[in-house]
Amino acid sequence: MSNIISIKDFTFKYPDSSVNILENLNLEIKSGEFISIIGSSGCGKTTILRILAGLENSSLLQSNNFSTSYMPQKDALLPWRKVIENLMLPLEILGFSKEEQKSQSEKTLEKLSLLKYKNFYPKGLSGGMRQRVSLGRALISNSDVFLLDEPFSALDAITKLEMQEWVKKIFNSLHKTIILVTHDIEEAMFLSDRIFVVSEFPIKKFKIYETKNFQGALEEKKLKEEILSLVRRYKYE
Repeated sequence: MSNIISIKDFTFKYPDSSVNILENLNLEIKSGEFISIIGSSGCGKTTILRILAGLENSSLLQSNNFSTSYMPQKDALLPWRKVIENLMLPLEILGFSKEEQKSQSEKTLEKLSLLKYKNFYPKGLSGGMRQRVSLGRALISNSDVFLLDEPFSALDAITKLEMQEWVKKIFNSLHKTIILVTHDIEEAMFLSDRIFVVSEFPIKKFKIYETKNFQGALEEKKLKEEILSLVRRYKYE
């Protein structure tokens, strides 16, 4: 597979800060990969997503020539718009006709098993259903890269597991590139092709693990402990 994202010696800091968040970072992600980024709070994980989304540095996005959809931690559904109207929003912004907006939104809701809820308002949905609608709104734009910022962190344990299984099934069928920011090591191990662990600040490189190399429960347990140790070491140094 060819690289869809290629970052060379990239440095970033916020305009009102003298501290680099990324420093001479090199990063390559292949088309169709599912990548998880793990690190302690405040280490710069969400900043990386915002940069890739073009929200903090549009020049990087332009130089790589890929389109993105960004799904934040909170579902950010518009409460005054029905479910189907929330899905139609990206297509509305892109200038699609009303008929095409409705047609594509209904097809996406069918994939999400939410078509019968299309005329509900967000307040009438469970947390898991709201997250599925939010993910559907990201999917409908058919971007090259999907950026997911801890989308399941607010869900209860059972709903979270259901969402993880559902996301894995959906994205396996789409063959899209996904970058997930998470604090959940088990979630990253279950969903990802590779796990990028932030173990230094500023971020100059990641410690990278390939999930295909996991061999049984004992090795997974050791890996989880190693990743946790890396994250804690950064946090308390």
